[in-house]
Amino acid sequence: MHPVAVAFARVTYLLAMGNLAERPGQLTIPVYLGDSVQWNQEENLLTADALSIDTSSSPATLFAEPLRFPRGLLDDPSNFDRLVTEMADRATTSKTGSKLPSLVATFKRYHVAEDDQPMLLETFRTMCALHATGRDHIWGYFTRNLARPVWHARPENRVDALIGNPPWLSYRFMPPEMQVSFRKMTTERAMWAGAAVATNQDLSALFAVRATELYLRAGGRFGFVMPLATLSRKQFAGFRDGEFRPPAEHTYLAFAEPWDLHAIKPSIFPVPPCVVFGTRASSPLPLSGQGRQWSGRVPQHNASWAEAAPGLTIGDDPAAATATGERSPYADDFGQGATVVPRLLFLVEDAPAGPLGAPPARRTLRSRRSANEKPPWKTLAAQTGTVEDRFVFPLHMGETIAPFRLQDPLEAVFPWSGTEFIARDRLDEFPGLAKWWRAAESVWMEHRSSERLSLVEQLDYRRKFTAQMPAPAHRVVYAASGMYLAATRIDDPRVVIEKSLYWAEVSGADEGRYLTAILNSDSFTLFVRRFQARGEHNPRHFDKYVFDIPFPRFAPDDELHRQLAAAAEHAEVVSAGVELPASSFQAQRRKIREALLAEGVATTLDELVALLLEGVAATDDPPTVPSPAA
Repeated sequence: MHPVAVAFARVTYLLAMGNLAERPGQLTIPVYLGDSVQWNQEENLLTADALSIDTSSSPATLFAEPLRFPRGLLDDPSNFDRLVTEMADRATTSKTGSKLPSLVATFKRYHVAEDDQPMLLETFRTMCALHATGRDHIWGYFTRNLARPVWHARPENRVDALIGNPPWLSYRFMPPEMQVSFRKMTTERAMWAGAAVATNQDLSALFAVRATELYLRAGGRFGFVMPLATLSRKQFAGFRDGEFRPPAEHTYLAFAEPWDLHAIKPSIFPVPPCVVFGTRASSPLPLSGQGRQWSGRVPQHNASWAEAAPGLTIGDDPAAATATGERSPYADDFGQGATVVPRLLFLVEDAPAGPLGAPPARRTLRSRRSANEKPPWKTLAAQTGTVEDRFVFPLHMGETIAPFRLQDPLEAVFPWSGTEFIARDRLDEFPGLAKWWRAAESVWMEHRSSERLSLVEQLDYRRKFTAQMPAPAHRVVYAASGMYLAATRIDDPRVVIEKSLYWAEVSGADEGRYLTAILNSDSFTLFVRRFQARGEHNPRHFDKYVFDIPFPRFAPDDELHRQLAAAAEHAEVVSAGVELPASSFQAQRRKIREALLAEGVATTLDELVALLLEGVAATDDPPTVPSPAA
């Protein structure tokens, strides 16, 4: 939270109190900028007899004595705040080498017990020393803000209700030190969801649990504004369980019905939100997928309730489905394509070869440029060169596939012999490749964002290139994102598949058609949509959520499976016959879907897929198939 937000909150608190002249005595505004999570501080801030505040900022700090305050002073937080403020102010009046200012009157004014005074005098001495070195300006403020969370965490001071908007911060954006603490604390609480979704794990869940275990009394209630992913995504599965067992104290949450707010427009946040409610209980009650769905349009951001209410409706629609049950057996078969990034260094197109033409078995090439390139690559000059034919591979990406149809592939240069990457000491056996690849490596080394990976290691990150080699005779691919799924078959063993596609080997054309029949059906897309994370507008990313619908493996002797394969074969013929406009791939996909619908193939596919999914993708309301979209 920004300190300015604290200032606004304090002013809001004052305005809510009304006429201050009618309130006698000292006034303390209980709004603080504190470390609510208490990152690894609970064991070193509060000792048996004192609150201890570390003043060292590095091992080289001259004054590393802590500020120590008798623990009993925390029993009266308002009195403690005023005492700390006065001590900090008095420290600024001391002069180097002079006698310490007296605190006799201060101790009397704040009723400091005689036994507590020696500790406070040592703390005051440290404050004066900090002032003498120019490090005095925040210690009173810092101490008060650290002390209040510690005070609230004592069992006798826990509150009846917690309401808030925890910080939404993905693991991948945390500083390294925070990542270490986050993983330790979530592992202790059975919230760490594993490497597969590690980068998407979010601080909001840990914050909510930590705030509840520290500050909420038994039986107390909570309400937190959270990312919508909390209701369904795997990275929040440990949070939804409601059972947390850190070393100090077990915590159980009994969740109530959540609110799904994603359908309110304009969007409240850049990421769709929800609200979770519950009670700190003696046993857990997991967070259910059933919730209250808010929808409608408000006239403006920051509208009052009176302005917003007329445009809103609240229904009992189910919240987003939870992808934690049985999966399709195909889930482990499909993998993501290779990381062909930056495209400037890999993707190519033919360039003029000059009056003498290209040497035999070589092609004159230049980098294929795109409006979608990102900095710094978009500002760099294109590569040019003459490269041996054998190192120019057809490449399929999301933009080159459509339902039941392959578009013309792009082309890319890869230092691949057919069985392995060409070693650096062998590059000169292929002069054209050597010149191209060394130039590409030089650009990569100069502009890469991390020093961790070489260009080959980037291309083969997590073996996503070599896993494709040698390529099988029959593969199925589908686009990782889009409004609707798009899938097709690939029979060319030289084709390399890029990371915007997922692929799997299949036994033959029939199994491939069975899969594309399922993946291309509109009804299947709508089933999968229940499992997708949502952006500001519509869900876009399919990734491997498609396998959270547990459709079965192809069985050649199953009549329904054969019917699906036959329908897909018909769809391939229809798709191949569509004359596509020279426009975006999204518009081309839409044109094909319209043709499939007009020929009746789309309806047949939806009916067959509905039969296949009976009992394995049950939903309260069967999906209604809308008009074709990209």
